[in-house]
Amino acid sequence: TPVTTFAANLAAINGTKYFNCGNDASLQITGNMSCAGWVQLAATGGDRYIFSKWNSVGNQRGWHLRYNGSAFHIEIDANGSGSDVTLDSVLNPSSSVFYHVGFSYDGSDVRIFINGAEDNSVAYSGGIHNSTNAFLIGAVNNGIVNWNGDQGFAGIWDEALVEADFATMYNAGVAFCYTELSAGLKTDLVSYWHISNWSGSPGTEIEDRHGSNDATNVNSIAFTGTGLDVECT
Repeated sequence: TPVTTFAANLAAINGTKYFNCGNDASLQITGNMSCAGWVQLAATGGDRYIFSKWNSVGNQRGWHLRYNGSAFHIEIDANGSGSDVTLDSVLNPSSSVFYHVGFSYDGSDVRIFINGAEDNSVAYSGGIHNSTNAFLIGAVNNGIVNWNGDQGFAGIWDEALVEADFATMYNAGVAFCYTELSAGLKTDLVSYWHISNWSGSPGTEIEDRHGSNDATNVNSIAFTGTGLDVECT
């Protein structure tokens, strides 16, 4: 079957909307890891969470990736009580622009990647607290400080991906559906969510296409975001 490019309809997250992917043991990563996805801001300014395994209540801070008003921002905590390491992107994201953004932690360094290239890094070897909070897409804690814009094609790995992996996923600005991910990108993959649909798509926006961590669509996110294409057979 030939690979076809489709116009994707992405998750339009705002207000109190987000995805809850649960707290399965496979998502309780305390060592090497990576996380990545496609995002677009509706407007700049303010804190907006992309991915989180983090709750400031009860010292359950693990890790998160967010937009902090001027940069993509990563925090990791080793014991749940604070932030042991933080990292900001050099890039100041604009509104109405799609970015493929993600990070890796390899036990020695935290690295942020934007559009397939390493943007910044910081040394860190303290590990990640095993937060009891669910893995959330588009929010933090129990569903606050929500993303404002579109998200799609999110994945989490229990290994530190390298720049070449992020470059492959960026794919010159065209997203991959799950079937088009390379065998290498599936090797240490924990979960992959389309959180999008397109013409002829299987209609599985919230299904974990790789693992068993199906997302819950909290407060009826609509799949109306436009401007990103996806390759799929």
